[in-house]
Amino acid sequence: SGMRDLLHRIGYEYKKPKLVPGEPDLEEQEIFVDSYESFMQEKSGDVEVLFADAVHPEHNAMAAYGWFKRGEKRELKTNSGRQRLNLHGAINAETHQVTLIESATINADSTVDLLTTIEQAYPLSKEIYIILDNAKYHYSQLVKEYLKDSRIKLVFLPSYSPNLNLIERLWKFFKKKVLYNKYYKDVNTFRKASIQFFRNIDEYAEDIAKFMNCGFEMAY
Repeated sequence: SGMRDLLHRIGYEYKKPKLVPGEPDLEEQEIFVDSYESFMQEKSGDVEVLFADAVHPEHNAMAAYGWFKRGEKRELKTNSGRQRLNLHGAINAETHQVTLIESATINADSTVDLLTTIEQAYPLSKEIYIILDNAKYHYSQLVKEYLKDSRIKLVFLPSYSPNLNLIERLWKFFKKKVLYNKYYKDVNTFRKASIQFFRNIDEYAEDIAKFMNCGFEMAY
């Protein structure tokens, strides 16, 4: 306890390190951010910009830090299975509207399904720019064929730059609200809680605006 008090006095904190990409290219990140900010200032009102990615929440309890009385033990039930959901989604950079599909797996087919759903969600938009990572299925022939007659244009992030994909902030918020320190007895209850979060996403509009409007974090 004396050592802990000393560390607090000299400015140390007890916390986890932050995970960052292992091989980021700072110059490429800066080029992307500059281009993005210029485009957002100049684009017309009938052009939409979205960030897209997939998330795979697992049906198992995720232990997270919390405040407990000193000396009090807290237990969190866990599940023995490894079933998971495959959610493929996109978030609008300006309005924060979320478009989401559930798929058996995340691949070229689910990508086309997501792109189709996005076009249906924005019937009046002239162009829809979707910013995403460099997953192989994004370059598949199936996706390329779909894009030939689509209003959608894909914009690829620099390699090793998940920090620039703003939808990652939504996934983190989703896990905090639905998964952290929560136990779901069966996968159906788990799925229902997850889907319900996105169906009622407007309830979190203020929280989402805060983390979506705070600029980009660069990985060094």
